[in-house]
Amino acid sequence: MNRTVRTMLRAMRRGSVQISNRLAGYDPVGGGVVPKSLKVCADADCPVCGKGTESTSGLRIIYVVPSDNAPTGGHKVSYREIEIIANHGIPCFAFHPEKPGANYTWFSHSVKSLPVGHFDPRRDFLVFPEVWAAVAAKFCVPAGLRYAIYVQNGYLAHLSAGFSQETLRQAYEHVDVVLSISSDTTELISMIYPFLPRERILRIFHSVGPLFRAGDKERLITYMPRKLRAHSERLYLYLQGILPDGWQLRAIENLDEGGVAALMSRSSIFLSFSELEGCPLPPIEAALSGNIVVGYTGQGAKEYFSRPIFREVQNGDFLSFVEQIRRAIEDVDRGLPVRGEFRDQAVSLANVHSLANETAHVLRFVRRVQEIMGADSESQAASAPGIRRYGS
Repeated sequence: MNRTVRTMLRAMRRGSVQISNRLAGYDPVGGGVVPKSLKVCADADCPVCGKGTESTSGLRIIYVVPSDNAPTGGHKVSYREIEIIANHGIPCFAFHPEKPGANYTWFSHSVKSLPVGHFDPRRDFLVFPEVWAAVAAKFCVPAGLRYAIYVQNGYLAHLSAGFSQETLRQAYEHVDVVLSISSDTTELISMIYPFLPRERILRIFHSVGPLFRAGDKERLITYMPRKLRAHSERLYLYLQGILPDGWQLRAIENLDEGGVAALMSRSSIFLSFSELEGCPLPPIEAALSGNIVVGYTGQGAKEYFSRPIFREVQNGDFLSFVEQIRRAIEDVDRGLPVRGEFRDQAVSLANVHSLANETAHVLRFVRRVQEIMGADSESQAASAPGIRRYGS
């Protein structure tokens, strides 16, 4: 099959998907159009939403999330927070506007995904990702719906989903809460939108699940090439001549969460190729799996990227990268990962990224939402464990 025919077939498939989407009554997000799947519903007894029954009355929190079902740390973080909120007595759901009723399948969860997007200003609070913030300005503001913008990557906070920059600005002018995933992200938000009151920004810490723990270690170096594939390919080539006997490189890709955790538990060194990220999750998962982590911080990881576990390399400095890997190999052979200083840092990191700490931060957000919505706050969300930060 020649290139022309392949190009024509790809175009036909894209056109078929777009036509199917239009017939289904919604539009893909990002083209400067509010998806038709997002609807305002103020009917107290709406048969579509099922309102009017005791089980569906009161406050709901809905995370509006993308539908791409590929391993992405941010998607997993959003789903975990939905679970936390729902487990503490507040109805909380995912809604995939591009594919209503969809669910992520690459990790285990108990999240309920709404099959319809009927939202009631009197009881529904929506959470939009930063890349879709402008949609909130076009959909929520005219309808009187209250909403949050979840900035998991401050380096994407300028994206306008096909709308104008003025529309995006309006989204942040009217927002009730901005959730921030790191101190780096908070500073970026304040720099891009200086009119936003600082007290409207809430910091969130994500957790790392119990799958990520140290196992029987091997002379194995793992990495995820999907972020900066050209960098990982170059480094793979450069390392061939310096790896000691018995040491191997292994790419982590096309695996579900369990497969990723299994590889990280066996590896001794993890290479970070983070680039312009809010708070990259894989380096933390690798560290809690007993790895020395060498590589890029992506800026957002600077707040936790310290020795002895983490070895920062400036983006593109391959000579330093190779040298830091060589030293990490020597440290593994000397038994550093089982010594006190290394373990103490791992324990501190585990406390910050524990389910208890994530829950404390998420429930602080819930309480803010309850105040905004005037909802009954006599729920489990009224109490939460103490909040931890790096260095505490």
